[in-house]
Amino acid sequence: MKGKKGILLINLGTPNSPSTADVRTYLDEFLSDPRVIDLNPIGRFFLVKGIILPMRSPKSAATYQKIWTENGSPLLYYTIRQKELLEQRLGNEYMVEYAMRYQNPSIESVLEKFRKAKVFDIKIIPLFPQYASATTGSVHDMVMAVVKNWQIVPNIEFVNSFPDHPVMIDAFASVQYESVIFEVLPAVAAGAVKSTVAGAQIAAGFVTTRVDVFGVTAALAELLAVLVSIEAGNEAVFV
Repeated sequence: MKGKKGILLINLGTPNSPSTADVRTYLDEFLSDPRVIDLNPIGRFFLVKGIILPMRSPKSAATYQKIWTENGSPLLYYTIRQKELLEQRLGNEYMVEYAMRYQNPSIESVLEKFRKAKVFDIKIIPLFPQYASATTGSVHDMVMAVVKNWQIVPNIEFVNSFPDHPVMIDAFASVQYESVIFEVLPAVAAGAVKSTVAGAQIAAGFVTTRVDVFGVTAALAELLAVLVSIEAGNEAVFV
């Protein structure tokens, strides 16, 4: 009897709350990644600990408070939705989980779920359509740093990028351009998105709210299902 195959969706990360303390903890982990700030360790330490964190944490926290919803972090909420929709599409043959590169749930804690479930065939899908060293590359580093210490090293596959996949293009083309013109750009112009650290995530928060309304979350679940498997007869196989 064949065991389940594992699918791990990995997003960037989010503070546990929009409080200054939690945002500082998140930024500390994020900016201490050598793939994010490519300096020598001593220079990075003093830059992050001595300058960025004291200055940016309160300002970024105030910005996070503006986009925090009753469901919590928009990034976390829509990552969970994506995981649930993909789980529904794939069925019981797959164990689908999600993790964050920074903060919670951590990659290490979620990979441990797979290990305890004896799932040793795992496909990693970083939720960054286009490859970058500071995002997808960092995910690769962390995943391999965790599994290299396992007694049984699992079969790991990575999806590096998918910006030109037709389903990806169709999904985002279906989002009305007004969501960018009338929501995101005025917010940036008004100074609602000042932080270079949180800016991308906050802009994604604005867009993602509209994305869910227009059904793109479901469309992206279809894309992830395509990235996970193809049908060969009656058997699903990894691509």
